[in-house]
Amino acid sequence: MDAFQILVVITSVVLIIFLILAIVLLVKLIQLSNKIKKISNSVDTTVDNIKNIVSNIGKIVTPAVVTNAITNWIEKLTNKRAKKGE
Repeated sequence: MDAFQILVVITSVVLIIFLILAIVLLVKLIQLSNKIKKISNSVDTTVDNIKNIVSNIGKIVTPAVVTNAITNWIEKLTNKRAKKGE
């Protein structure tokens, strides 16, 4: 074997090592991407659930606030009329 053949063998071995490392890195990146996708889907679901909860609370609270305001208004009117009658 002359120097040229030794150089070719060494270069081939280094390229094989880098190829194997690149394949391993690519597999790990795909796995990481899948995990990020699952987390993103979970966050989307959680946000939708929270949005629905807030919407339902808004539907319940708004009539309660209006009812409370009307009740207070009626009480003020009745108190004013009661004071005028005294």
